Amino acid sequence: MEEWIRLLSNVSKNKNIPFEIIKLRNYKEAQQTGSPFGTFGICYNGDLKTLILMPEKKFEKFIEEIRT
Repeated sequence: MEEWIRLLSNVSKNKNIPFEIIKLRNYKEAQQTGSPFGTFGICYNGDLKTLILMPEKKFEKFIEEIRT
């Protein structure tokens, strides 16, 4: 999963979108994320937008959709 996260981070940087990676180290940290699964989530403006890990092209389209 970390490789996918790096790819998504690069896409965000190329589009000048702030991107923060929060690595969870234990179940207690996962319980505090606001995500029902706690393993992966994309938030934008404080709202959880998706729990789906996606390839770069799909992520680019996703970014355009949530920014409008």
